[in-house]
Amino acid sequence: DFIGTGMMFFGWFISMIGLMVRFFIGNAREIHAYTRQQEMPLQQEYMEKMAPAAGMIAKEVGKGIKEGMKDDTSSDLREELKKELREELKEELKAELKQELKEKGE
Repeated sequence: DFIGTGMMFFGWFISMIGLMVRFFIGNAREIHAYTRQQEMPLQQEYMEKMAPAAGMIAKEVGKGIKEGMKDDTSSDLREELKKELREELKEELKAELKQELKEKGE
């Protein structure tokens, strides 16, 4: 009875596929949780080692940016002060020259 035996093998094959799917898909959450549980200490150790280095890098970058902004601000401020002083000196010189011209003209 070859047809009956073939159907039995087909049924056995389908049953095995069903059991494997039930095991792997049904237990996927537990398997995933187990692997995460195994990886977590390594990831925490990595973060503990890398976080201070990343923090120091960010601190240095921030310090450099802050110093750069101070330099730019101070140089801009110097330039503005120089312009104001030049304008004041020009006006004083103009006033002195006008005074001298008036004295000579009188």
